[in-house]
Amino acid sequence: MIKLLLIEDDIPLNESICFFLSGEGFEADGAYCADDAFRMFEQKKYDIVVSDVMLPSVDGFEIARLLRNYDQTLPIIFLTALDDIRSKEKGYSIGIDDYLTKPVAMNELLWHIKALLRRAGIYRRQKLEIGGFSM
Repeated sequence: MIKLLLIEDDIPLNESICFFLSGEGFEADGAYCADDAFRMFEQKKYDIVVSDVMLPSVDGFEIARLLRNYDQTLPIIFLTALDDIRSKEKGYSIGIDDYLTKPVAMNELLWHIKALLRRAGIYRRQKLEIGGFSM
């Protein structure tokens, strides 16, 4: 199962996105701030991160910078209300992989996540094991 971390301080939005993605077969965990996110990273290896930019205390740009230092290949998507070109440039220069502006349809977010996972080869690394059978 693909493990996804959503970093979003809007609690109802965080919960609704995690609920939707869980229904689509993801193990989706929600963090409301950078401290929560990094605590969760210590406990679990995530396959992909979706993060807001405007967060309390530590913004998404700094989170992405720190994640890039930790793992150069971890897929990162920004989901934010910031739609100006400077914010997009800053995100991509830090090393994010995709940038979506709010509001976004849940299905569109799902399409972007699946496309990014496919390009990163993460779906190929997932396998199902039943007894001695593996696929």
